[in-house]
Amino acid sequence: MTPPPAASTVAEPELAAAMAPAATVLSPGLVDQVLSRRETILRFARFVTVGGLASAVYLGFSALLLQTGMWYMAAATIGFCCAILTNFTINRSWTFGKGERRIFVQLASFAAVQLSMMLLNLGMLYAFVEAGLVFGPIIFDQLAVAAILLPLNFVASRRWGFR
Repeated sequence: MTPPPAASTVAEPELAAAMAPAATVLSPGLVDQVLSRRETILRFARFVTVGGLASAVYLGFSALLLQTGMWYMAAATIGFCCAILTNFTINRSWTFGKGERRIFVQLASFAAVQLSMMLLNLGMLYAFVEAGLVFGPIIFDQLAVAAILLPLNFVASRRWGFR
C-alpha cells in the first residue's frame, strides 16, 4: 500500500499565507495608510475637543457681551478673536505639534485661516439671523454655523495653519 499523496503545492502557499501574521501579509504601503488614517482620526478628535473649548470661550464672551447690550455682530467678533488665541495655543501644543515654522509664522498663518473662517462664520450667522433661519437664541445659530464649518476649518488649519 502506498501512502496518501502530499498536499498539493498550490494549496501550500495559500495555507502559509493564511497562517502568516497579519503584518507579513499586509504590504508596507497599506500599513502606512492605516497608520496615517489612524493619526488623522486622532488629530481630528483632538481638533474637535480643542474646538469645543474654543467654542465655549467664543460663546461665553459673546453671551457676556450680548448681555451688556452689544450688537450681536460685534459680540461675535470679539468672542471669535478670544477663541482664536485659545485655539492656537492648545492646537499647537496638543493637536498638530510645533511644526517646522517659527511660532510667529504659524500664528500669522493660523490667524489668517481663522480670520477667513471668522468671515465665513459671521457671514453665515448674519444670513441665518437676517433671513429668519433662526434656531432659537443667537447662540444656537452660532453653534449651527460652527458645526457646518468644522470640516473646512480642520483641513485649512492642518494644511496652512500648522505646517
